[in-house]
Amino acid sequence: MLRKLIFIYLICSSSAGLAFGQEDKSSLAVGWYPQLMFIRGLRADVDIHLGRSKSWLIIAPEYFLAKKQNNTYYETYDDYNSSNSYKNLQGFGVEVSHRIYVTNNLMPEGVYLSYGVMYNYYDLTYEDEGWGDIKYVDLDAITYGLFEHTTTINKVGPSILIGYQKKVLDRIYVDIFCGGGMRYSFIKTSSLLPRNFNSDPFQFGYTGTVPLVGFRIGIVL
Repeated sequence: MLRKLIFIYLICSSSAGLAFGQEDKSSLAVGWYPQLMFIRGLRADVDIHLGRSKSWLIIAPEYFLAKKQNNTYYETYDDYNSSNSYKNLQGFGVEVSHRIYVTNNLMPEGVYLSYGVMYNYYDLTYEDEGWGDIKYVDLDAITYGLFEHTTTINKVGPSILIGYQKKVLDRIYVDIFCGGGMRYSFIKTSSLLPRNFNSDPFQFGYTGTVPLVGFRIGIVL
């Protein structure tokens, strides 16, 4: 846990330090994604203006943390393998992208095209009924019962977006976007009947083409 928090802190601090080294203070913006709260995630975008061009570098660390009740058990396959059927979730990641605004080369505003790559790590624990190993009178035995298992996911892939960012107050902006990407997930599990969390494009462990639609809000510093 501590190592992952330090990892996110170093990304944010180094990005901010690079941005404040620019002459113009408007070379830095910070944004948030409210929709990630639905999957227990937090993401902060650090937007860095590249000189006086129309290009911005975006470094976006992410963190996921959630805990559910101990009796989380699902009878149907869809629920069983969905991104909601876990007991504990912990994860982190980062996305780096290059954004080019069509008309504006001083402030992050207007229509833009963005492309980049992402990496996420997820550690999910869950409980299932089944056969498992136990110790009985100092001997190894097999019994049927409720056992805790772990699924770990490393996910990578590119993304491309088109969007529109608009300043709504003095320095507050709203950004809406759509696009798509490719994802490939490397999954490891401790169960013989695993939950891979990969049944559709919105799952943590999905591999394939994914739609990307959303919005963010932020502030230009």
